[in-house]
Amino acid sequence: MTLYNAVPGGFLPFVVVSCLLVVGHSLWAEQKKDGVKKKKKKKHFLRRLCSRDTTIPPGRLRRLVEHRDAAMSDGRRGRRVGSRVWKYFYIKDRSHVCCTICKAELNWHNSTTSMLQHLKRKHGRPEPAAARVDTFESFLNSLEHLAAAECSPETRSTEEGDDAECFTPSSQRRTSKVWKFYKQLTETSVMCIFCKKKLAFNNSTTSMREHLIRLHKVSNNTLTSASVPPLPGNTPDGETALQPAAVCVKEEPNDGAISSEGVEPKYVQSTEVDEIVMDNHAVTEAGSKKTASSVTDLVLGMVTCDLQPLTVVEERGFGLMLRSLEPSYVPPSPGQLGSLIWQRYSGCKKHLQLHLRASLASRSLALCAESWSSYAAAGQTYLTVSGSFIDRNWRLVRCCLATQPLPDPSCTGRILTAALSDFGLPETLVSCVVRDTADAPDGPPLPEGWAELRCVAAALQQCIGSALASEPVRQTLAEVRRIASSPRQDSGAANKAGPQPDDPARWLTTMHMCESLLELGPVPACELAEPQRSLLKELALVLKTVYIAASFLSEGVNGPMSALMPSLQGVYRLLEQQMAKSSCAFAQTTVKGILSRMEMLWSLGDEEALVESTAVLASFLDPRFKELRFLSPQARQKLHGKVKELLSAQAHREGEEFGKERDVMEVGFDDPLSLDSPPRCGSPGDDGIVGQNSKPENSAPPPSPQSPACQNMYDVLLGEDPTERMPEIHQQLENYIAEPLCKRSLSPLHWWYSMEHRFPAVSRLARRYLAIPATVVPTERAFAARESTASQRRAVLGARHLDHILFLHQNKEYVEQLKRGSVWT
Repeated sequence: MTLYNAVPGGFLPFVVVSCLLVVGHSLWAEQKKDGVKKKKKKKHFLRRLCSRDTTIPPGRLRRLVEHRDAAMSDGRRGRRVGSRVWKYFYIKDRSHVCCTICKAELNWHNSTTSMLQHLKRKHGRPEPAAARVDTFESFLNSLEHLAAAECSPETRSTEEGDDAECFTPSSQRRTSKVWKFYKQLTETSVMCIFCKKKLAFNNSTTSMREHLIRLHKVSNNTLTSASVPPLPGNTPDGETALQPAAVCVKEEPNDGAISSEGVEPKYVQSTEVDEIVMDNHAVTEAGSKKTASSVTDLVLGMVTCDLQPLTVVEERGFGLMLRSLEPSYVPPSPGQLGSLIWQRYSGCKKHLQLHLRASLASRSLALCAESWSSYAAAGQTYLTVSGSFIDRNWRLVRCCLATQPLPDPSCTGRILTAALSDFGLPETLVSCVVRDTADAPDGPPLPEGWAELRCVAAALQQCIGSALASEPVRQTLAEVRRIASSPRQDSGAANKAGPQPDDPARWLTTMHMCESLLELGPVPACELAEPQRSLLKELALVLKTVYIAASFLSEGVNGPMSALMPSLQGVYRLLEQQMAKSSCAFAQTTVKGILSRMEMLWSLGDEEALVESTAVLASFLDPRFKELRFLSPQARQKLHGKVKELLSAQAHREGEEFGKERDVMEVGFDDPLSLDSPPRCGSPGDDGIVGQNSKPENSAPPPSPQSPACQNMYDVLLGEDPTERMPEIHQQLENYIAEPLCKRSLSPLHWWYSMEHRFPAVSRLARRYLAIPATVVPTERAFAARESTASQRRAVLGARHLDHILFLHQNKEYVEQLKRGSVWT
């Protein structure tokens, strides 16, 4: 009643005021009840935080919660801990947040928009809005980042008791696969085991994962599927050992296999060369294995192409180059590199062996025996055996077969036959052997049917070297070497390159020394006596003549022996003219010595011997020199008759081989005549008459265009037709002789490639003789003034993998063409 009397206006205002009081009391009671619940919930929340295994002590954890509540007070709305953005940020104060990736400080006004834009713009991390994280875990992560930020030396010095203690993260929480690629240095820093780069660590592996993906090409699938390795603390010395790159092997135990380093391996090596991958502590994804395989292939190619020693992978400069190009790649050791070279050698040899067995015909292979000395093996002499042949595309191919130590020159024949046996090739495939020595060494004779030829470069060196060894020439050259070695002071020769001392083992350097001295003018020549000056001029002219022939043979189209005899005949003729015109007795003696030596080696003045020469026969089968102008007409007729005999023997041999093949094909058939296949053209017993099974028994022969009577009258009038009784192969030879000459600048192999269908029998004989090279090595190397870089590098290679490296160096390109199919027609 008192309240009613106190409210002016009557009953209605009284009701309104009463309702307001009731509602206010209800709201106050509800708020008080919520406050009690919040306090209980906060205590439960703190107990739950303290029960978790975190890096924050309990005392500091309470203060962090209070600090966070104070930061979000002053009427501000509490943060939405459900956003995934807070996974990468923590609160620094009431108006700033910090990025856990780059430590950037951003303004915070209870909105995550700026934080999300920072992630997208700076770190390329667009987070989907639908993705949510656990509220409690996100809140705990934020507190741990805040605790790590406050763990400065100044803060730790002011804390007391366990509140000042910072603990190392527990090993039970390290379930991320990222830790297999990192080693923790301190509680706020880690180090990548690949590139040794230090990263900041704030109890989050995000930056560590980004580093692996961005720099080392590690995908998320690899990180999620890999097994968790032992922790860094569980390894010896507290470090995570990074295993070096190893050869990928098949897990097949092999007790007898010994590795290239002399240590017994655990597994048999795979036949695949491109299996250099990282071990279980390295990158094992497909892309990284492909990158490592590509780099390893490049290293193998460099070693075999440039003839580098296997220890090049241990050189400091080579390692720095690889680390700058591919930081995550670890090069193989020399032992592993040797194993890979052996694997590649085995595959290359297998392809070449199958090709040679399938494509070579009888007497179509010419062997070349090159002897050389190794500096790495204390002067050990080696013999490199190469095979020269013409493939189906009429290309001259030179393949290395083997490189073996040569204890004595008499062992050459044994090494040659062993190289053929290693490839499974019969001795009947070989037509001749080209040696790099002018004189045949003592020893057992070569197998039957193998002709022995001399290397042109070595023979010319012997001819000229013996002529230059005479006393007047030797004294003159010694004086020229003294002048070339002394520095020149005159101004007239200042603008010209002075002569360089020669190498007595290479006559080309002697020619260059003499010409350089004569080009300087009369001033240096005045230091020589008058007879020496005349001898020097004549000697330079003689060597220049031989040099022209050597230059002609060095061209690529003149690699076969077919260009040898025309060149030697030209040199012989010009030297005879120079000897007749020379007024210096010493020069005449020198030229006479060269001519006599050439006559002894190649029988240039004996036509009977020239007709039997392999080089002359090769020149006849060369369409550029088939006229053989250096022979008399009678000698040419004899040579043509010899070629006809060779063609007849070749046809007879091919007929026997065809008969053997036909007998093999007919094994198992009861009636071979019932086969409907026509006989081959030119087969034995085929005289132009069709077989009985190809026409009816009583059928009449086809009408002849001319009757026998008319044919006899034509023979009386015109004489007998020479082609009636001439075999087809002889007719092909006559047609070949009647063909116009080929240009000297064109390759004879190209000409035969286009004319093989017109002269099939003669082309098979040409394929045999044009495959014989004039030198044991390529002509550009044989007639070079200095030793080639490849020869110098070959001499310093170790003996262990010498055969494999030289084999790949010479044959890899051709075998790659075989694999691509570009060699086959």
